[in-house]
Amino acid sequence: MTSLIPANKSESASHAQEAVGEKIANRAEGRQIELDEALLLAAKNGAKEQVLGLMALGANPQAANRHGNTALMVAARNQNWEAIDALLPTGDGKRTNRWNETALIIGVGNGSPDSFGRMVDLLLPISDPSHADRQKDTALFIAARNGALEAIEKLLAASADPKPKNADGTTLLMLRDIPFFGADENGQKREREWLRLVLKGSDVNAEDAVGHTALMRAVWWNAHGDQFLKMLLPHCDPTHLNSQGKTALDVAAEGKEWWAVEELAKHMPSAAFCKALPHLDKEQTPVAYARAYAQTEANELSASVEKTQKARPPKTSTSRAGEAMPSNESPADGDDKPRSRANRI
Repeated sequence: MTSLIPANKSESASHAQEAVGEKIANRAEGRQIELDEALLLAAKNGAKEQVLGLMALGANPQAANRHGNTALMVAARNQNWEAIDALLPTGDGKRTNRWNETALIIGVGNGSPDSFGRMVDLLLPISDPSHADRQKDTALFIAARNGALEAIEKLLAASADPKPKNADGTTLLMLRDIPFFGADENGQKREREWLRLVLKGSDVNAEDAVGHTALMRAVWWNAHGDQFLKMLLPHCDPTHLNSQGKTALDVAAEGKEWWAVEELAKHMPSAAFCKALPHLDKEQTPVAYARAYAQTEANELSASVEKTQKARPPKTSTSRAGEAMPSNESPADGDDKPRSRANRI
């Protein structure tokens, strides 16, 4: 049977239907984007009812912003407890953002450390505590760096390894950044509790990728002054030899960290201390020995510098007129300006 509708009219109707369908799809897509963006905003500072209402309208809890953060991650970063409670049933605790962070890692790295224990309670059941971010840190290492005592204890209990290390062999005792709890009595109490926890979760003689123990790193970095070294020494053996046959004293002497040499001397037998460094006076105590050794080094360095300066003739430069001029001066027209240290780096 021959169609009574001209072919060109049939094609025109078909194109019109496609255009309408595309327009509807675009509007639906635009509406979905608006809902997802609204959910991310509600996760930051909205109430539980707002979050639940947006999801009821079709907002996708797995949608992410440009950094790869989902609504649950946003809620964890901002410690929005109501939003976390609403998002948990549909949240993916193993999802990661562009920095390879999970909601748990984000949750123990932002906000008040005193609340991190609560964050662990909520997110740990849906998370992998062994997951590490781009910096090779797990949630446990981040909590330890932030001094979150309750979170440290709970994450240690959940750790498959009772003495965990990160990917480069770092233990909790090897953290370069340690928390400051304050100088008052309560701060000192919290500091002792932090040390107890990280000691519980660390092997004091474990070595990092270059063979340094926690005690050696405390000496080498000098990141915490003598504070951390004093905290560690009662729990470590300063005469312990690492895989390279070195002690913490060797590391301190090689780095000329005489403050550390003096502190280590208080915890080492005189015989062991004198054996480790060239002899000065066997009758001296280890502390006096360390001070004398440091002074000898300083005197030798000063004499060497003075000798070098005397042997070096003063530099001169020639101006355009052919006259000699001191090297620390520049021509009047400024064509030959002396370079700063920053320009040499």
